[in-house]
Amino acid sequence: MLAELILSDYSSPFPIPVIDVEGSATTTELQKIYNHVEVEGHFDRRAWVAVAHEFDKSQLLIDIIKQVRGTPGPREEMQERFDERQLRNLLIGKRYLVILIDVRTPDLWEIVKYAFPNSSHGSRVISSFRAADVVRYPNIIFYGRNPALNSGDMRVSYATTNVVFDDNATTEQQVSGQDRDHPLEKFFDEKTNTRRNGAEFVSGSCNIQVSSAEINVVGDDIVTSEQPLSNEDPDQLLQGVFDEETDIVVFKDKILELAKLTVSDKHSVVVVVVVGAAGSGKTTLVKTIYDSSLMRQSFGFRAWVNVYLSDHYYDMKNVLISILKQVTKLAKDEEELLPYQLETKLSDTLSGKKFLIVLDDVHLPGAWYDFRRILLPKSSSGSRVILITRKDTVAKSVSPTVLRLRSLDKHEIRELFLKMARKYKSSDLINMQDEVGEICRGLPLGICVLCGLFSTRNYPSNSEWSGVFKKERFGEAQSISPDLLASYIWELAYKILSPRFRAYIHYLCLFPKSDEVPVRRLFHLWLAERLVTPSGEEELEELVNKDIEVLENMRIIQVVRRRSNGKPKTCNVTSSLYDTFCQNSHDMGSFHVNSNKSNSTSNSRKVCIRRFAEHIDIQNNPPSSDEGVKHLHSFISFNTRKDDRPSEELGNFLNNTITKEGIGLLRVLDLEKVYKPVLPETLGKLQLLRYVGLRWTFLDSIPKSIGDLPCLETLDLKHTNITKLPMSIWRSRTLRHLYLNQLHFKMSTRMLVSLTNLQTLRGLFICNINCCKNDWLENLSCIRNLGLTCHTTSFQKITKQICKHTSLQSLKLRLINNFGEPSGFNLVPIDEFENLKELYLFGMLPRGFDISRFPPKLQILTLSLSQLSNDPMPMLGKLKHLKTLRLFAHSYIGERLTCPKDTFPELLFLKLWVLKELKHWTINDNAMPVLKQLEIRYCQKLKKIDGLENVRTLKEIILTNMEKDFVDEVRKRLGEKKVATETIDQTWDY
Repeated sequence: MLAELILSDYSSPFPIPVIDVEGSATTTELQKIYNHVEVEGHFDRRAWVAVAHEFDKSQLLIDIIKQVRGTPGPREEMQERFDERQLRNLLIGKRYLVILIDVRTPDLWEIVKYAFPNSSHGSRVISSFRAADVVRYPNIIFYGRNPALNSGDMRVSYATTNVVFDDNATTEQQVSGQDRDHPLEKFFDEKTNTRRNGAEFVSGSCNIQVSSAEINVVGDDIVTSEQPLSNEDPDQLLQGVFDEETDIVVFKDKILELAKLTVSDKHSVVVVVVVGAAGSGKTTLVKTIYDSSLMRQSFGFRAWVNVYLSDHYYDMKNVLISILKQVTKLAKDEEELLPYQLETKLSDTLSGKKFLIVLDDVHLPGAWYDFRRILLPKSSSGSRVILITRKDTVAKSVSPTVLRLRSLDKHEIRELFLKMARKYKSSDLINMQDEVGEICRGLPLGICVLCGLFSTRNYPSNSEWSGVFKKERFGEAQSISPDLLASYIWELAYKILSPRFRAYIHYLCLFPKSDEVPVRRLFHLWLAERLVTPSGEEELEELVNKDIEVLENMRIIQVVRRRSNGKPKTCNVTSSLYDTFCQNSHDMGSFHVNSNKSNSTSNSRKVCIRRFAEHIDIQNNPPSSDEGVKHLHSFISFNTRKDDRPSEELGNFLNNTITKEGIGLLRVLDLEKVYKPVLPETLGKLQLLRYVGLRWTFLDSIPKSIGDLPCLETLDLKHTNITKLPMSIWRSRTLRHLYLNQLHFKMSTRMLVSLTNLQTLRGLFICNINCCKNDWLENLSCIRNLGLTCHTTSFQKITKQICKHTSLQSLKLRLINNFGEPSGFNLVPIDEFENLKELYLFGMLPRGFDISRFPPKLQILTLSLSQLSNDPMPMLGKLKHLKTLRLFAHSYIGERLTCPKDTFPELLFLKLWVLKELKHWTINDNAMPVLKQLEIRYCQKLKKIDGLENVRTLKEIILTNMEKDFVDEVRKRLGEKKVATETIDQTWDY
């Protein structure tokens, strides 16, 4: 029976589990079948492998590769070249037989299955279990336990269709009527019935290298009976960290539970799993814990990585690099190390350290078994790994300590609606809570998405919204599986979104999943593509900034880092949205993504590709025809390979395509972080090009023809080695934003500057007085954002020209001498700028400088090397709109600071760095009433702060390179939870 089962041509996506009953010699029977001449001739590839008790996925697959390839080599050599796809490539198109001996859990198949390609012509994977292990899985069909599978004539012909088996496919089989009741058919039918429509075939928990403690369900949570939760009051434990001002208004009980499991030394648990459906708030919950001052104080090493880029694909090397960059300094050449070398480096880095690692987006247990051997053996007392997943099977396979997120109850739904109503200043939202709550079934993401949707469309009444819900069949959400509810809501919301926001979603899908995207980059890309259209007098830039805020509120994007003024600095795309729309966007044919795992857009759509995203070398997966890029509007590269070779392939593609008049409609060329792309002179033929992004490319020069682009609006050359611009750039009447990298500006007698529409100019070095000829700076009538470094000899002349621009909103001035060292200002024209919101002054201010002259609308102020001798706080405290104050190295050289009563009414962030003479700081009543974060760095004479405990809004104090006695005093007065300490091996002169 077993031999016939193996030799039949019947296709199966499942391994065949058999029982190795001790004494019955099933393994011996398998060995005889495996070595039989008929079996040997039947299969193209074979492997017989024993699964080690200390399960190691890599070693298991290496052992299989050695046998199917027929050229076994040393373990070290295999590791250097090992890739899970290597085994898959060896087996594609082959009929193979793999027998795994001494398997202890059916979940092993979930870990390794993607190494085995689909087969419709009789490939077999046999898993041999010991009887003692089989008892633990009563719901699984085993050969050897079901009598119906051990008898009957096996010589049956089967008519099968060409079936593709994967996680999302439904098994389809065509079997003749007389064979439907055959034992073999019954065997596969019974197995298939346990896994229809993507449901998990294995029920029961995995026990590979997981504590055997009994698992108890408490409410919605699972904890081990051997490790009960701490008896400490969680509110007392986390007092001052997660209070009423947190963005989280729901799941506060879960926040406290997760915090206890993470920081309490009473728990020996190392791995905590947070599981819930897409959109249930898993990432938001864990991020609240991860970003808290309590975690910064508790863990010296922290890292957060998104593991899976799709349902079953992850790049082990990139994940390792991402972790290493967060826990240590990783040299550029180290990024070229092989995976096993990176594993060793990470293991050595974490050895003996107390760390917190968050693995987000884990769709299968296979990734955890790769990381377990690195993280767990090196974990010191108190280290934690938090794993975030949507799947119960993953949670059970990883750890017995599971925090399960539930749907919101009615009270929590109302709390969330109240928060949304305050955010959008709309009382009408409250009246919609019952209807929206019913549609979303307590899913937090769904509520945020639909509330945000209300803010983008102006329907005057709730009844009209109800009509929209009915028309778009929102009520059908009641019948959707919880796992698919988030995607369903995204799809419904997409139908109602304005065309502008739909375009934003498709554009965001160009970026690699989980990439941290600068908001500044999105801002310029969307402006260049004209995805926004201003209404009335509203500027394009203002409209984009408002839209980014809406995208955040709707959870389309998640903010990763913020600027000092609280605005988003970097973001990434919400995982559930990316999973919902990415492939659909490709299939629509509006763009092409070339990567190791992507499929090209459909042939019928390739002739109208609008956007092209390069994830790997373009020569490896270019568009299939020149026709495919004729309508291209955007070319964006994310191919940030780690070697030091210039990107010639990109230049060849651009040159060949432009020469053939292939991309004449291009508006965007964004090559940020591509190492030294070779740019052709033919770029000047792209007459519609508006945005050229070359930041972090380290280019030495650019083609002269870029200066002749008639529509160029943004040129970004920051973090390049470019020292000279084409003369024609300075005459561009369309250029709006110019970012340079301390480029030396040399004015010639023939040079004419006529940048009449320029709004942003950053990174220009005015080296001598000759650069001030023709009053060119004065003629920049539209300038709003200015950043200059000036030589001492040119500053006075430049100052007079800057004073003409009273509409400036942001100004950064650095003053240096002949040796490149900071110099002193002899005149600071700050009282001229009534609209200035952000000011950065780098250099010594004049003796007796009147602080009261600072513009009254300032929101961000940074002083460095100012050498103020008089206490600046009384006057700075009168700036009513100041939100961020940074007093950097030697900005104040006195011994005492005093913040008078009722000063700094809106200050949120304060940094005091390298004030070497400061000894005492006094904070009077009601000073800094809304301060959130205080950072003190290398003020080693500072011994005392009076009144700090009265700043009740303070969430975090970061003390870097401060004396131990001072740190102990602050902790004693404010509590451990608010104080985070750092030590940086660095000296600061300025």
